[in-house]
Amino acid sequence: MPARILVIDDEATWYELFKEILSELNFEVDIVQDFGKAKAFLKNSTYHLVLADVCLDKSDFTLPCQEFFYFLHNKYPNLPVLAMTGKLLTPPEMWTLSQSGVIDFIYKNKLQLTDFRRSIQSVLQKTSPELPQKSNPFKYDVFISYSHQNKDRVRNWLLQELESAGLRVCIDFRDFDAGVPMLTEMERAITQSRKTLLILTPDYLQSGPAEFENILVQTVDLALHQHRLIPLLLEPCDPSTLPFRLRSLAYLDFTEPDKADLQFEKLIATIKS
Repeated sequence: MPARILVIDDEATWYELFKEILSELNFEVDIVQDFGKAKAFLKNSTYHLVLADVCLDKSDFTLPCQEFFYFLHNKYPNLPVLAMTGKLLTPPEMWTLSQSGVIDFIYKNKLQLTDFRRSIQSVLQKTSPELPQKSNPFKYDVFISYSHQNKDRVRNWLLQELESAGLRVCIDFRDFDAGVPMLTEMERAITQSRKTLLILTPDYLQSGPAEFENILVQTVDLALHQHRLIPLLLEPCDPSTLPFRLRSLAYLDFTEPDKADLQFEKLIATIKS
């Protein structure tokens, strides 16, 4: 039986994001917008974790909120609770919440999706070790970041070769959701992929979106201390045009056709590592 999580939040943007992330981790998720409905759901279902916004209706930390957290602690003392907030809580507010059973805090304006996933899994592993755990937290094996000036080679050759090798590939034209800001979709693709493949060409290094993607990946790498960035040199580039942080990374060189097979084997092995 998968873990069941109750999310209490009245902002659609946030609760829809949380539901998407938690569902991808194979958790069952219920959403409610107020504390009264939350009590009804808790009465009728068994939950393994509660994520609750402490400032519903965009208000400050109110008495009804405090009363609800005390209710949770007294009625369901073994149920782990994470408090979510879009504002900076004062020390007294944090102390009050911790005394009412809250085990950790999630600050929405500082949310890192990868850290959020790991935090949820860590809590459940400690509090409900009998539950099945998702062994692979990534939806994709690799996300391809490239310039659309090079789309023919990427889409008609590289994408097909990677998928023929059995890899789950994320690529913008097929896997990005319509109507969502590009930067949001880039962050989602990076955090949901084990590796990010940068297709280095002169056109790529001149593109604005590429710079955004590099920044996002570096943020993830620094947070997790993992090497998840793979530069692939598809066309000769002037070394001085490479972003400084990329110059220290070993890259796969696909500019010499007679070495392409060996480089591709290294690429597959690196993605799977």
